[in-house]
Amino acid sequence: MNQSHPPQEGTHPLHLYGVVRGDPDPLSALTGLDAGQVFAVRHGVLSVFAGACRSRDYRSMKKEEVVPHLMAHQTVLEKILERHTVLPVKFPTVVRNQEEVLSLLEAGEGALSQALEAMESKVELNLVAVWRNLATVFQKISQEADIQQEKAGLAALAEADRPEALRRIGRNVKTHLENFWKEQTKEILEPFKSLALAFEEHAVLDDSMIFNRAFLVERSQLSAFEETLLRADGDYNNQINFRLVGPLPPYSFALVEVQGFQYEDVDAARRLLGLGESADPEEIKQAYRRLAGQYHPDRASAGDVGGDGFFPRLTEARDLLDRYCRDGRKGFGPSEVGKTVLVSVDHQERQVQNA
Repeated sequence: MNQSHPPQEGTHPLHLYGVVRGDPDPLSALTGLDAGQVFAVRHGVLSVFAGACRSRDYRSMKKEEVVPHLMAHQTVLEKILERHTVLPVKFPTVVRNQEEVLSLLEAGEGALSQALEAMESKVELNLVAVWRNLATVFQKISQEADIQQEKAGLAALAEADRPEALRRIGRNVKTHLENFWKEQTKEILEPFKSLALAFEEHAVLDDSMIFNRAFLVERSQLSAFEETLLRADGDYNNQINFRLVGPLPPYSFALVEVQGFQYEDVDAARRLLGLGESADPEEIKQAYRRLAGQYHPDRASAGDVGGDGFFPRLTEARDLLDRYCRDGRKGFGPSEVGKTVLVSVDHQERQVQNA
């Protein structure tokens, strides 16, 4: 990645990819979203990879329109991972210029350094297990004694009572299926426990999927993990389809989130709470409690000036100012709000768990 020729200051917004420690090793030229050149911006002991991009509202785009941009983001991160321990930045995170990049590195220096140390030489592996033939699973469950008994009793029921009985059988089958999935998951994952430092459960998309998990592992354990997976594949005699994706940046364990603030939003929130030009967290809490007691829906009358929508707005204002005043911030002036950036790293302290 050529770091010597970033785009001209202020000409393009910058899309952020990942954070590493120190000066990145020189890599071959790499482009990211919108064919923007990827380069590194350094502050102190940290560097963040960024690239020029076009402004767009991802929230208004269809999923299939977003996917190519997400894939470009992930491709850049995987290239960085080949040379560095990297903290991925949540997609999409876009800032206006390099000055904002430096601000977020300064604001998040402690959290980012701590997370990088925790993730040193670690990568993520995503493992999915899917039954090749789900019908055999349902056939096995249908032989359970309680389900057989419920089915046998259908013939003795009146026609009007059968729909509810069938729904009851369906619920029972679902319970058996969930218990079976739990037993299979525990059995399959037992050999992986000693290889993984932590895991994160991802969504199970359909009944054929047994589990979908992300594992945090040391790079030195990659071969052992793959060998263990090969043994599991043999143990289940190809009844289960295992899909392993990785190594990946630790998306599930150390995802960097960046939040800036708009002066108009902060100013409206502090006015709603009746605060002055500055306030600390305790003053925000007291102002919220005072107004909440007055305008809570259970207490306010229908003709109260607050109205039905006032209490949710009050809570949103409290939450916004709580976030803004994190790290001892107090002033609500335009200049202070404009330069405030919050940087957090999700899941960085998740401990080893039993699968």
